[in-house]
Amino acid sequence: MVLFDRNYQILRTNQGAARTFARLVADPTAMPARPNVFAMLFDPRLVRPFVVDWERVARILTARLHREALTRPDDTGVAALLRSLFEYPDVPESWRQPDFSIPSEPTLTLRFQRNDLKLAFLTTLTVFNAPQNVTLEELCVESYFPVDDATAEACKATR
Repeated sequence: MVLFDRNYQILRTNQGAARTFARLVADPTAMPARPNVFAMLFDPRLVRPFVVDWERVARILTARLHREALTRPDDTGVAALLRSLFEYPDVPESWRQPDFSIPSEPTLTLRFQRNDLKLAFLTTLTVFNAPQNVTLEELCVESYFPVDDATAEACKATR
């Protein structure tokens, strides 16, 4: 479980997520004190080298951010985050334009491989919506569910 704000800055993780991410970071010295979910996936010094089919995943996430930026035009944080992704190497210039043909799915399957470690997760996002509770509305929980027995066993082993 990862808790982040409306600009995808990680606020808190549970122990399982923290231990799993630690195994998937290419250069631990590059990890900022307050990491961003998108930066972790786009920065080649962090998790990106171990994301299987990175281009597919990154394209889906870029499309998601485009939609968010368009639905929240006064939110400069989301727009700035989207622009920052294009500063990373090998992010196609064509992704700067929104592509509405990419479906906005409620879940995303993420697969990681680092040496012999192979992990596959189904991820979901939970956004809280409570009238007159702006603080709560700015929080989002990303949950990771193992897709296969090998991933479930690897997660158990990190306890």
